[in-house]
Amino acid sequence: PKKKTTIKRKAKVRDLGEKYGDSYVNTVLVPNGKPDEYECKICPKGTSIGYKGHKRHLLETNSHRIRIPSGQVRAHEQLVEKINASIKKKEGNVVEEEANKRGYLEFLALCMKSRCSFKQISELGKGLKKMAKEKNLKFLDQNAFTEEEISLVARCFGESLLEELKEDLTKSNFSLCLDNSTISGTNISILEARYLKTEAINNLPVTSIQNRIIGVKYLDTSTTGETMYKVVNEKLSKLGKETKGNLIALAHDLAGSLTGEENGLIAHLRPDFPKRFLYDLEDPCHRLNLVIKHSLDHLPNDLIDFINDIHSHFSNSPQRVAILAQVRKNDELNEISLCHYVKSRWLSLSSSLKRLLHIWESLKKYVEKIKIDEEKNPKYESFLKLLNDPVFKIKVIFLSGILDKVTSRNINFQKQTL
Repeated sequence: PKKKTTIKRKAKVRDLGEKYGDSYVNTVLVPNGKPDEYECKICPKGTSIGYKGHKRHLLETNSHRIRIPSGQVRAHEQLVEKINASIKKKEGNVVEEEANKRGYLEFLALCMKSRCSFKQISELGKGLKKMAKEKNLKFLDQNAFTEEEISLVARCFGESLLEELKEDLTKSNFSLCLDNSTISGTNISILEARYLKTEAINNLPVTSIQNRIIGVKYLDTSTTGETMYKVVNEKLSKLGKETKGNLIALAHDLAGSLTGEENGLIAHLRPDFPKRFLYDLEDPCHRLNLVIKHSLDHLPNDLIDFINDIHSHFSNSPQRVAILAQVRKNDELNEISLCHYVKSRWLSLSSSLKRLLHIWESLKKYVEKIKIDEEKNPKYESFLKLLNDPVFKIKVIFLSGILDKVTSRNINFQKQTL
C-alpha cells in the first residue's frame, strides 16, 4: 500500500510590520515557526515571544531595552510611539462602542416612553441611520423642536400633501370610502380616497394602492343622504372640479343614509354623473361581520356563554392569568393565556378560539386547581364539565374552523396591497 504523505502546513503568524506600518519590528521579532510566536533577535538566543505578549516585551521589558543597539534606538522609539497610538485607538474604539450602545438604548427607551409601536421605532431608526450616512444630522443641534414649531411645519407638509393629492386625483380614477362614527357624543364623518398610483422605483414602474384621507367633517344630529351628499361635494370641491369627474365608486357600511336607492347618498350622487355608472359597494367586511353575528345567535347557548364567560373570567385579573401561567410553566409549556377577546372587533373571535383550543388542557388543570384554592363556585363546575366534554370541544373546533375561513376572506378584503 502507498504510504500517506503528510503535508506540513506553514504556521500562521500575524505580520507585525503590517499591523503597525513599521518594517523595523519585523527585523526584531522574527517568526519561529510556531503559530503566532516570534523570536527576539535582540534578546538572548531562544527567547520566545507570543503575539499577545509582544507589546509588553517591546514596551516594558528592561532586558530588551538595554540590549538595543545604539543604531536602532531611534527606530525603536518610533515603533514604541506607533504601538502606543494603536493602544489608544483601540481604547477609544471601546469607549465609542459603549457610547453607541448607550445612545441606541436611550433612543429605544425614549420611543417606547412615547408609546411608539415597534414598527414606528424601526422606521424612525432607519430614517435617522440614512440621514447619518449622508451626514445630515446637524439639524438636531440647530432646532428647538417646540410644539409650536412642529405644528407650523406640519401645516406646511399638509399643504404640500394636499397639492400632491389633487394632482393624483386629477390623473387617476378613484373610489370614495365613507364611514360615520360617534366619538364623545359627536357625530363624525371620514372620507378616504382610494386609487392606484404608478411610481418609478429603481427605474422600474411599480403600481400600488393609495389610501388618502380627504376630509373629516363634524355632523349635526341629522345624517341623512342629503347631508352626506353635501359633505361629499364640499370635500371634493376643495380638490378641484376635475377631481369629482374621476370618481367611479363609493364604498361604505350598511347605514341607511348611504345605501338607500331613493334617499341615500348614492341616489343624490348619480344624477351628477349622467354619462357614467357610479358603482355603489356595500363593504363586504361589514357583510361578513353581520353573517357571523347573526349566525352566532343560532348556536347553542352553552357554546356562546362558555366563550364569553371563560374570557371574562381572565379579563382584568392578573392573578388568574398568573395562576394559569404557573400551570403551564409546571408542564414546561410557554406561559401564555387567552387572547383579549373584544366582541366588537371582527377578527377577534377567530384568534381567541384558536388560542382557547391551544391551551385547552392547561385550562382544565387551572380550573381543577382554583376549585380547591377558592371557595366553591358553580361557574367552575360548569367550566370543568364543558372542558372535559369531548363533544363540546368538537363544537368549538368546528366553530373555530368556520371562523378561520371567514376571517381569512375578511383579511384579504382589507389588504392594502395588490
